[in-house]
Amino acid sequence: MSLGALALWSLGAHAQNAQWTLSTEDTRIEISVSNNKIYIDSFKNASGDWDWVSAPCEVPLPCLKTGTSGQTPNWTYAGVAEKKTDGHSLILRFSSTTPLLSVIAFPPA
Repeated sequence: MSLGALALWSLGAHAQNAQWTLSTEDTRIEISVSNNKIYIDSFKNASGDWDWVSAPCEVPLPCLKTGTSGQTPNWTYAGVAEKKTDGHSLILRFSSTTPLLSVIAFPPA
């Protein structure tokens, strides 16, 4: 599992909620999208089933800063690309019309 495999790309909008589970031999994470926001629902070690997340934790989406002022894009969940070869990775897609964004990576490289 690679948390760095999460990426945001601007594509067409889809109004839906979804949930995924990614795991390694020793760690399992449950990720969901609800109301156009990403959440970590569970983050556990496999051996003791200890959950580091006591309640769903929102993963902040990028904001923009131009000069001294900031702007919060109106992120809309636009779907997912799931890859299950050579591990399991997700690319979560979001779009924004204000401001209009074409491509943004999360987390930044």
